[in-house]
Amino acid sequence: MSRNDELEFNVVGCRVRFNPAVDGGVKPQEVVELVRREAVSLKQNAPKRTDAEIAVLVALKLASEKIAIESEYRQNIDKLENSISDALEFVEQVSPTTTV
Repeated sequence: MSRNDELEFNVVGCRVRFNPAVDGGVKPQEVVELVRREAVSLKQNAPKRTDAEIAVLVALKLASEKIAIESEYRQNIDKLENSISDALEFVEQVSPTTTV
């Protein structure tokens, strides 16, 4: 994708270019809108903060949420693996063994 295919947005006072081919399948407009909503919310709660401070707070909030989701995902995968292991053990215990 060329530079001409990039989309440009104004986010918290910064011009940002987004290359839709590189973003992992996420729509750039959705990402920008999420950041804008978070920035507006923070700005309403702390109107004296600068745009740079708001941008950092948004980044920290979204990073915190991402880490929490990844942790929950990992825990769920571990639980699933344990359940599968337990089920396999149970099946092996109740299944008659076959001799060839």
